[in-house]
Amino acid sequence: CKFPGASIYESLISVPQIWNQVQEVELFVDKYVTDLHMKYNYIHIKRGEECLEKLTPVIELLKKFISSFIESMNEVFPPQVAIEWLETYFMKRYRLVNERYEFIQRAIHEQKSWLPRPIPNLEKLEMNYKNKR
Repeated sequence: CKFPGASIYESLISVPQIWNQVQEVELFVDKYVTDLHMKYNYIHIKRGEECLEKLTPVIELLKKFISSFIESMNEVFPPQVAIEWLETYFMKRYRLVNERYEFIQRAIHEQKSWLPRPIPNLEKLEMNYKNKR
């Protein structure tokens, strides 16, 4: 199709499929890299490597979408329109996925040995649980 904005349309119709792929990978990654791992900067190296294996293609897909979307939007609109759309509808979730990806990369490279698993303060957990009731 050759109408102005056709490439924008083609980019946008791929967004749900992209997020479905991301969600599928997140279901796996969330089992092995939780918020607790990120808070205490702890990772099981082997599981982290498995998560990176699955996350890397998804991150590349997201980055490719961003660059192709910006390129297609810039054919029709001023550059700030693409940035505004991405910030409004895309980047919040992208940043969450990328933040976890970067944490795993960093943790795997920094952690040289099997560290003891961080155990959260049980008393604080109990107090938070009681306060929520």
